[in-house]
Amino acid sequence: MNKVEIEKNLKTGKVMSRQDICDIAKNVDDTFRDALLRNLIEELMSSGTITRIGRNCYIKTSESQNHKKIYSGMYSERAKELIQTVGEAFPLLTFQVWELRWLNEFLNHLVGENIIFLDIENDGCEFVYEELRDKYDGELLLKPDAEQIYRYGKDGTIVIGRLVTEAPKGDAKASVPLERIMVELEANKVLRSLISTGEIPQIIKDMYDKYLVDSVKLLRYARRRNKKDIMLEVLGDRIMKK
Repeated sequence: MNKVEIEKNLKTGKVMSRQDICDIAKNVDDTFRDALLRNLIEELMSSGTITRIGRNCYIKTSESQNHKKIYSGMYSERAKELIQTVGEAFPLLTFQVWELRWLNEFLNHLVGENIIFLDIENDGCEFVYEELRDKYDGELLLKPDAEQIYRYGKDGTIVIGRLVTEAPKGDAKASVPLERIMVELEANKVLRSLISTGEIPQIIKDMYDKYLVDSVKLLRYARRRNKKDIMLEVLGDRIMKK
């Protein structure tokens, strides 16, 4: 398989399907077979040559997202400690941790106090709360509403909430992908009470423009949170309407 020549002949400025890539590979290398397509696509994606932008939709990365990078929120020491504590106490539990201060990269009105969100699968919230209550006495809120956040929230407060079924996962344990954060900006009432809601549409656009975003993953979760129409309205022509 002549991968170098295949890369050179990939279509530029146009969305390609798996079949399009297969046809290009066969034109370049007459020994190429359909059975090799999966490995070829995985190699092209791993090397950053192509980017998946939708279901069975790929585009040459240098053409579509040459200035974009993969988003990775930087955890505070407190959040790292939290991840370690929960992971050791509940090794089989699925959970995600993310921080309010991550949004400062996109906000005009920066948040001064950091809130750490700990989202837990199924019915594990109460168990985790009981486990952490002594360690984080007075700094832990279980499923609070906006009013409770306003009254009791402070810098470093940990908010325990339920991890929505089918929430997209990050690459590392407990990490949160950008696609989820984008949807939470529209769906999470607690989060919306902590920032200026008027900035949210522009924040979502900036996130999409600056970082690599999996449109399929984004819209799947938006649909799960009943926010698909809103996300499509905000992003407009930026996103493929699958």
